[in-house]
Amino acid sequence: GVAMDQQDHARDPERLLALARAHYRAARWDDALAAIAQLVATGASSAELDDLVNDIKLKQRLEAVQLP
Repeated sequence: GVAMDQQDHARDPERLLALARAHYRAARWDDALAAIAQLVATGASSAELDDLVNDIKLKQRLEAVQLP
């Protein structure tokens, strides 16, 4: 039905944020950034998102330095 289709296409910002946080806690940086990118695409923006992105990018750089 139509209602089902709309729900499929509607991204739930709350769920995406929870997903981003879960990926972040698990150190899955790319997955966290992907979830945040989807959130931003829904029109969401906040200081928390900016902080998360900056923190993830910092951690990615630190990990890149540590790899042999």
